[in-house]
Amino acid sequence: MSVLLALFFGIITAAGAYIPASVSGHLSLFEKLFSVKLHTQSLVLLGVMLETASLGAIIIVYRRDILQIARDTAAYINPDTRPEKIPQNVRTAFLLTAATAPLVPAIFLLRAFQNIFLNFTVVSLAFIVSGVVIYAAEKMTSPGKKKASRLGFGTALLLGLAQVAALIPGLSRLAVTTSAARAAGIEKESALRFSYLLSIPAIFGSLILSVVSAVRAKIDWSVFPAYFAGFAVALVLGVFAIRFAQRVWKSEKLVYSAYYSAGLGILIFLGSLLF
Repeated sequence: MSVLLALFFGIITAAGAYIPASVSGHLSLFEKLFSVKLHTQSLVLLGVMLETASLGAIIIVYRRDILQIARDTAAYINPDTRPEKIPQNVRTAFLLTAATAPLVPAIFLLRAFQNIFLNFTVVSLAFIVSGVVIYAAEKMTSPGKKKASRLGFGTALLLGLAQVAALIPGLSRLAVTTSAARAAGIEKESALRFSYLLSIPAIFGSLILSVVSAVRAKIDWSVFPAYFAGFAVALVLGVFAIRFAQRVWKSEKLVYSAYYSAGLGILIFLGSLLF
């Protein structure tokens, strides 16, 4: 693989940290248009490195939140330091755990039905649904006032199911989880933060499976320098993308992502019928 192609994948991965449009859907589209096999053994290493970059970007940006949640949870577990009331960060940790639970069996089911989900028609419909979800959240949802830590555990499970749906190429994890949180009355900034934190165990779990696949695939390490370029771009741009998202999330400009996603889905669907 050329360095330019690795850089392209890195940019797409970083863009997914800000733009509520599916990264996996774009890569599937790229595979179909340019006859590039993205799921061959030679690209397993790149997948691992890009997932690591995505995880690293989120951890860098939210490192203080993650450390504080870990400290408060550790203090709560310890009977000697446990406060009378459940701290907000501890409740957030419990909610994230509950929301992550549906993802465990779903990952294995996805692998069983992977060929179906990579179908061009399925990807196009997923892009359209993603656009509709973003539009509905922007135009039809009342401004939320609650913090994500005030969610009920049943609602957290529903957010977990929304993240499961986003495993389908074309559906954006960021779009469906933040939209679902906002529909539950969570304010925009808190919904965005919860969505990013929720993605950490999801990406980490996917990373472990990818590492296992990479070991079994007997990777050709000669491609590492080209892949590292994609990793570096995804990590650096990913950090900037998340920071930018935090600043502009209050605006209604995200509706343009809805138009883009739905429009692209319609074009892909029409193309699948004509060609």
